[in-house]
Amino acid sequence: MSILEEVLEEELERINRIRNNITNELNQLPSSYLSKKIINGKEYYYEQKREGDKVKSKYINKIEVEPFAKKVERRQELEKKLNELDKSVKQIKKVIGKDKTNE
Repeated sequence: MSILEEVLEEELERINRIRNNITNELNQLPSSYLSKKIINGKEYYYEQKREGDKVKSKYINKIEVEPFAKKVERRQELEKKLNELDKSVKQIKKVIGKDKTNE
């Protein structure tokens, strides 16, 4: 095995560790989103989530809106990072050959 292949294998292992950490954190974050509705001139916030063909809504108290919004934002950042890591894995596998990887 060449030095380049060894470095790429190590990089794959590092990426897999990062992916596991991200996945664990994603499991702790809400998979829903924040929705704002104006009813009779007043703002109301809802946590919304798709379940099958239906969208389920749950009212969020004003003091809970900011922490919830931060969790949703963090989830979106982690999902973006996960997609970038997946692209990196695909490129590395292409370089070292699919048959030489353990996945």
